[in-house]
Amino acid sequence: MPAYLRYIAALTSGFTAFFVYSFITLGITGALGYDEVPVAAGGLVSIVAGVVAMATAVATSDWIVRRYPPPSRQRPADDEQRRTPG
Repeated sequence: MPAYLRYIAALTSGFTAFFVYSFITLGITGALGYDEVPVAAGGLVSIVAGVVAMATAVATSDWIVRRYPPPSRQRPADDEQRRTPG
């Protein structure tokens, strides 16, 4: 898998996690009947959403690298595997 696709996948998962966390958190406060969110709570939601987004992006990138290792990290094949029958 090319590196740019890994970066795009990690970035997309990070953005998705940020917005999902923000919508769920702010949706809960709206469902509880609060019309406004205090500044401190909004700041805390933003900081935690950023941390969640970064953790999601790192986890996605790590999973992709383990599942599809870059060519430089693959183990060299044995001589028997390199030979083609014929």
